[in-house]
Amino acid sequence: MHDGTDGVRFALPWHIDVEQRTVSLQESQPIDGIVTAVLPDGSNPWPISRDLGLMLGRLLAEHGCQNILEIGAGSSSLVSATALAELNGGRITSLEQDVDWCKEIWARVEAVGPQVDVELVPVKPELRWSELGLHYQFSVSEVLKRRGPFDLVVVDAPQYWFGRGGALPAVRAHLAPGALLVLDDAGRKGERWALYRWLRTYPGLDLLAYDEDFGGRGVALLKWNEPLPPRRSVLGTASSITDRAYSAVRRQAVKLGVIKQRD
Repeated sequence: MHDGTDGVRFALPWHIDVEQRTVSLQESQPIDGIVTAVLPDGSNPWPISRDLGLMLGRLLAEHGCQNILEIGAGSSSLVSATALAELNGGRITSLEQDVDWCKEIWARVEAVGPQVDVELVPVKPELRWSELGLHYQFSVSEVLKRRGPFDLVVVDAPQYWFGRGGALPAVRAHLAPGALLVLDDAGRKGERWALYRWLRTYPGLDLLAYDEDFGGRGVALLKWNEPLPPRRSVLGTASSITDRAYSAVRRQAVKLGVIKQRD
């Protein structure tokens, strides 16, 4: 292994290994019962896992986060809103690529109560170049300026070939010192590469926990410390370009029916 950063390393052939680090949260907290009541039943593969729902509730209870940014709305929105209402209230801003699919659950989010200020923002992924390389991201800087700074970011979108690496370049200027970032589906190859690029590029970012089997999908928990100047990673930049090329080929193959689209 070589070209490593703390806990995340590149290994031949073209693979990212992430050191397993236990998600350290108190078990059986009072907030668990509140969160469990609104968790999905598990019959649909799209909503968040039960484990992630409990984790979000416990993060809010233990760390006192009150201004949440979600990249991808849905069950996590309802869990966070319900937990915030039980705690000290707060604010949730959700960036969603397809607002139609989450209409029903968002109505429940809005009905949680006035102590939680919620906003659903329709967005489209756009191909951008940044210090991270080539990636898709949601361009919503004005919304983030108005609603930030955020102390908890939950990254659960965009889906498919767009990748999630562009989340941090888009939001980093709007993070509070010490903000926590949760990356869902972190056991997947694309998400592991996103972790690698983030940690190689942003020296103020720490990997607190990583579990590739958490909730059956994997999760990573990171902490945003002081905003140090980003640094360039040759491998990170090169891999971002190859990722986009691979994704474009895969997207075309799905359209032609050659392969099936994965969740």
